[in-house]
Amino acid sequence: MEPASCAHCGEAPARRVFDKSGFGIWQCGRCGMRFVSPRLKPASLNALYSEPRYFKSDNSTRHGYVDYFSDRPNITATFERRFFWMERWAASGARRKLLDIGCAAGFAVEHALKQGWDAYGLEPSRYAAEVARQSLGDRVRCGTIDDGLFPDGSFQTVLLWDVIEHLPHPRKALEQIHALLEPEGLLSVITPDFRSPLARVMGRFWMEYAKPAEHIYFYSLKVLEAALRECGFDVVAASTAGKYVGLDFLLERLSAVLPPARRLRQTVAQNRLSKLRVYIDPGDKVFLLARKRPTP
Repeated sequence: MEPASCAHCGEAPARRVFDKSGFGIWQCGRCGMRFVSPRLKPASLNALYSEPRYFKSDNSTRHGYVDYFSDRPNITATFERRFFWMERWAASGARRKLLDIGCAAGFAVEHALKQGWDAYGLEPSRYAAEVARQSLGDRVRCGTIDDGLFPDGSFQTVLLWDVIEHLPHPRKALEQIHALLEPEGLLSVITPDFRSPLARVMGRFWMEYAKPAEHIYFYSLKVLEAALRECGFDVVAASTAGKYVGLDFLLERLSAVLPPARRLRQTVAQNRLSKLRVYIDPGDKVFLLARKRPTP
């Protein structure tokens, strides 16, 4: 464990908002960002993500995924929808070089390749990167942005989807991504929004707070936009990000807060409807597209 402070304001005054699963959730008194302190050290975080059980967790409400690989159809459908929104602003032409940071098993990289992108992935989990490399080869590299595996100015587009909240040094990561992008390149960011209506209503019981070992920074739309501006980006589009899930997964999550959903879940299972795919967007994840600001 190690103490932490605001990723963008350093040692600015902060107040402890509440505790979650033994971790303190703090809020910066200057910019309003929330963060976990004390938290796992970076080496411990990387070890957590590199375990196979992270991708098939015995308790996905606390860590990892229910079954990442079995959920591939839903994950891929989610990525297709996100690409459709993003590509309205993305560079056109045959040579569209893209990097997916935190690509896991490379599902987004694979989809991008099929759509004509010159796509690559970067993944800190040795386990997930090895799985991805079985089908994508050197398109996926194991490591973090700190490892310098790609030269500056290599990409036209970088994806940072459901990743920035996991990073020990998110401001540094944004600065490094700025360097990786060619002039006027695009950064696509998705992260939980702790100022969203759902998060405000749920308070400390908001599901994004339930994993303080791995979700260590919490942005709002306002905080994220300010952070991007400070790191040399201009926001060009904003939305919210949902995802496709199986009906059984949705009812499982609802059962935690709405007991009647448990009975409905049993009915669905009996009628073999649990694998039906539904798209949910509770509006508690911000989806931004930002352009690298031209050098004066």
